[in-house]
Amino acid sequence: MIESRGAMAMNRGGGRGLERELDRLFNLGVVRDLTDRELLDRVAAGRGEDANLAFESLVDRHGAMVLRVCRSRLVDPHDAQDAFQATFLILFQKAGRLWVRDSLGPWLHQVALRTAARAQAATLRRRTHEQSAMKQAAAESPPRRAVADWEPALHEEIDRLPEHYRKPIVLCDLEGLTCEEAAKRLGRPVGTVKSWRSRGHRLLKERLTQRGLAPSIGSGLAQGFALVRSVDLTGPLHAAARGLSDSLMAGTVPASIRVLVKGVCKTMLLRQLVMTTTSVVALSFLGVGVGVGGVAWVAGQ
Repeated sequence: MIESRGAMAMNRGGGRGLERELDRLFNLGVVRDLTDRELLDRVAAGRGEDANLAFESLVDRHGAMVLRVCRSRLVDPHDAQDAFQATFLILFQKAGRLWVRDSLGPWLHQVALRTAARAQAATLRRRTHEQSAMKQAAAESPPRRAVADWEPALHEEIDRLPEHYRKPIVLCDLEGLTCEEAAKRLGRPVGTVKSWRSRGHRLLKERLTQRGLAPSIGSGLAQGFALVRSVDLTGPLHAAARGLSDSLMAGTVPASIRVLVKGVCKTMLLRQLVMTTTSVVALSFLGVGVGVGGVAWVAGQ
């Protein structure tokens, strides 16, 4: 039987579409084997398919951890998704200003924590000024997730840890990597990573105990981290990632997220300037070099 020209064209068009999708899936698989530094370099290099795939891979790699941090402070799912999108938009905007030695996970944990804290403060201010309206909205809003009382404190204390203790805890306990996988990401011996993680756990336990929260985690930190990771984020993560993708593709970002991004970037810049000034003052007295962390934000660019 002879096909019509229209049918033949549709078949060829469908074949090309399938071929493009297969090429994309193949390239995405290749991209996902790259390190965070290599992915970030591709994002910073341009806005083409390679950059899009690299950014998508970073969101896929670290998105669950970022959303968990946001949800630990923001019980309203819409607020948590806004904070999630703002965190990755900051990464997207600052890609050319970040120097990555190992993993973006610990840096993203810090940015997510600051973004969620800023969103939480904005929500509290809004509720103060609109209490009557909020009562009505609460009855119509989707069910809110109950957050364990120790969960926000856990992320705050992780953020306060020295960098070499914080990194393996973020990678292993929050992102679910093994010590061997984390060691590969960090470029360190497995024994060193295990030692840093163990010492970090001891510090966390001491600090949570001082805050009166350690008993709330049950038998210990391991169970606490397991509870954090056990929450199924498939639906919320998909919705947050889809919203981020839509904003990037359309070139428009909702006003609420723009405000978050602007505020957090300003805070980070001020923090970087304070750290730089402190280092310069210390150098003037000590006359020694300054160590470089795993991820640095070059504020002057």
